Amino acid sequence: MNRLACPLRWVALLPILALLPLSARAQTPRPGSLHTAPGKPLHVQRGKPEPYIPARPPVVLPRFWLTKDSAQQVGEMRRVYSQLMRKLPYPEDAYRQANSNGPPSGIISFRLVVAADGSIHSITIPESQLTLTEAAYPPETMQALENAGKSALGKLLFAPSGKPDTVQIGVNFVP
Repeated sequence: MNRLACPLRWVALLPILALLPLSARAQTPRPGSLHTAPGKPLHVQRGKPEPYIPARPPVVLPRFWLTKDSAQQVGEMRRVYSQLMRKLPYPEDAYRQANSNGPPSGIISFRLVVAADGSIHSITIPESQLTLTEAAYPPETMQALENAGKSALGKLLFAPSGKPDTVQIGVNFVP
């Protein structure tokens, strides 16, 4: 019986012995890596984390086209244009893609729908009054101006109202 019991013990230990080389390989460090202890890699922090800055709430703009008093309407309109110009630098793509006529300058009118909650929807371009005709500029240049205007107008938020409004806003592009 002794002869049979001894091989059975070895058979029971075989799965454990088979795993030993795998665990030894898992703990060997990769060349060039640093470890604090065997199997414990050293994690180095990359600089200080950025400080938390809470997101600023969006600026709610007045619906200047609904104001009856003309002086107040002009003040509210200036506030809207001031916010718009902060979000709308002249697009660099228009500089790069300009031809011998130079980058386009002038006013592009955007028609937009201001929803009842104040968000912007459906921005279209009914007309443009550039120094030269649109045909004088490459289509990519004109597309860069349109995309910049639509992007800046899409970021505006107006005061809520009972119904949606359609407004036309002219944007002056000056290189």
